[in-house]
Amino acid sequence: MPTTHAPDDDTPTPTEAATQALADINTVWASWTAGRLDTDDAMAAIRDHLTTAREHGALT
Repeated sequence: MPTTHAPDDDTPTPTEAATQALADINTVWASWTAGRLDTDDAMAAIRDHLTTAREHGALT
């Protein structure tokens, strides 16, 4: 699994994708616990972030 990429390549590395997914999921969680998102929307957002991370090789 590659961990580096060319400086002009905007594709995140698996590590970068995992880090971003975790940050995004934490934001969704905070919004859900504060009542700004309902459960269905929160679960859909989390699923989308996990899918994106998987597409970039962060999850297998």
